[in-house]
Amino acid sequence: MMKETQRKLLIAFFAPVILAVAIIVLYETECLMPGDLQDPSVNFVAGTVMVLLTMGSIPFALYMFRIPKIHKQLTEDAQKAPQRLLLFGLLRIMMLAAPMVVNIWFYYFFSFTTSYFYMAVILFLSMFFIYPSMDRCLAETPK
Repeated sequence: MMKETQRKLLIAFFAPVILAVAIIVLYETECLMPGDLQDPSVNFVAGTVMVLLTMGSIPFALYMFRIPKIHKQLTEDAQKAPQRLLLFGLLRIMMLAAPMVVNIWFYYFFSFTTSYFYMAVILFLSMFFIYPSMDRCLAETPK
């Protein structure tokens, strides 16, 4: 059961990365044309929201399994542990992956505003701290 959970978490881990790479390839090969949104207020609001989302999601995602209520749910029942690990693991991965993909898209949409690219890189690097290896899956659930 844990092997299946780990496999699903790996798919959820790599799918957004592949999506982000696909977005980059589509824009860099000019299959899609970068946006040229001239309204600075939209860029400011989107940038502010993405900065807050990025900087808020990283520490929460990295610390999430140490929160007592979540840690208790993961470790109290060995039978339900794989399902709960899948649920919280998917939530944790998506907390980093979704803003990463949105930041990549905004980078091209707002005509190469580099702050979005840097935030996407930071989120991408942060994802490797929650990589769902089998050792990690076993360590975060009861023995």
